[in-house]
Amino acid sequence: MKRNDQYKSAALGAFVGWIGILLTCLLMVIGQALFAQSVYVTKYPYQADKKIYVVDYKYQADKKIFKCKYKHQIGKNKWYFVKYPYLADIKIYFTDYAYQADEKVWFVRYDREVR
Repeated sequence: MKRNDQYKSAALGAFVGWIGILLTCLLMVIGQALFAQSVYVTKYPYQADKKIYVVDYKYQADKKIFKCKYKHQIGKNKWYFVKYPYLADIKIYFTDYAYQADEKVWFVRYDREVR
């Protein structure tokens, strides 16, 4: 009887371990999807998900954005520009006037400035 209880306990522990690993992987995928910011710049405003205006001064901006050089650097308010629309998480269009935009952004020089 004791040996049977040991096997049940070991099996339960292994099951809980696998569930923990699966939940961790799932949370990592969801977290990456929430912060992924691959961006494609469209030619026309009707193709875009968001219309963006780049402001002249930092205090005018709704968001501070850092342009990533490499895809593995992307995160919240860190954009990586891609060449093709199917690779992008969001599509944007840069407007000429602030009143046309959904968001006003300021591009920062260093990634630590967006935190």
